[in-house]
Amino acid sequence: MKKNILFFIFLIAVIVASSLIYLHEGFTQDDRAVVIINKSQKNLTPFQIKKIFKGVSKKFPNGKGIRVLLNSNDSINKEFSRKFLNISLSQFNQSWIKKNMRDGSPIPRKVSSIIAITLIKNSLSFIGVIKKSEATPDVKVFE
Repeated sequence: MKKNILFFIFLIAVIVASSLIYLHEGFTQDDRAVVIINKSQKNLTPFQIKKIFKGVSKKFPNGKGIRVLLNSNDSINKEFSRKFLNISLSQFNQSWIKKNMRDGSPIPRKVSSIIAITLIKNSLSFIGVIKKSEATPDVKVFE
């Protein structure tokens, strides 16, 4: 009887812990941050994406200059910077401010997903961050 009660308490603790972890993440599969580029661009590796968003690469592999777009929803940007760059959003923002002050690199603009998709599908110069659920067939998506 005691073993059954202890097992039941353990099972409830595991379920509660799992729920808290899920709620802490706060994202469903469709709410995850993804990177988007123009469909005509060549595929990018995770390493290339990291270099672009850290401001190391200033051009796409095809030679086009890069304009970085962040999401107007900071929770998406936080998830993106943690997932793709392994840094906090504040570290990401600080690095771009330093780059801007040092060499005039334009700071990433925050725009809605709709605006990001519109800019990216009409230009080879943009790369952006949106929610996966908001992606359209007009852009190439990297998870």
